[in-house]
Amino acid sequence: RWGVAALGNVATLPELRGQGLARGACAALCRLLLGDGIETIGLNVHRDNEAAVRAYTRLGFERVAEYVEASLVS
Repeated sequence: RWGVAALGNVATLPELRGQGLARGACAALCRLLLGDGIETIGLNVHRDNEAAVRAYTRLGFERVAEYVEASLVS
């Protein structure tokens, strides 16, 4: 309806990292989403996760803002 989607919880088993699997999966998903009327795809990634930042940058994602993760305890 709004033309927006978000990727989340992308992970690769440690023994399979470095093979481009997560990047390939995200690229395929982005192609599907963009072909289905989605105009904007967002995601959050920790800035110190250099491998993920590199992968997402190769896919065309750009850093637009910092975010904060927090837990609320009552």
